Amino acid sequence: MPTLILKRTPTQVIDFCLEGINFPKIFPERVTPLGDININNLRIEAGRQFRFRHWMFNLIPSNWTVIIREVDDTHFIDEILNGPMAAFRHEHRVAAGEGGTLYTDRATYAAVAGLNTNL
Repeated sequence: MPTLILKRTPTQVIDFCLEGINFPKIFPERVTPLGDININNLRIEAGRQFRFRHWMFNLIPSNWTVIIREVDDTHFIDEILNGPMAAFRHEHRVAAGEGGTLYTDRATYAAVAGLNTNL
């Protein structure tokens, strides 16, 4: 189900999402960059890999390595290379909506035990 972000154009919303400084603001739980990443100077772009620690339930640390597979003016897709799941594909899409922008966030994943799910 898309979320309507009022008074923002699709370009404004996707630009916000692609700025590394905003990554902790759009991630649902606490994250910590790993390695030499400076989120203040990070722009999400296709082919870029980065590592972070995701604090599940704000308690349990889980390290992830992801790659940005696609980026354009209407969407971007990241996929897990290494982490707690067998597979994880995360699509972020924007489209014009009445009074603002419709933002859709969809994750498809396979748990280590082999369970396949779409969110």
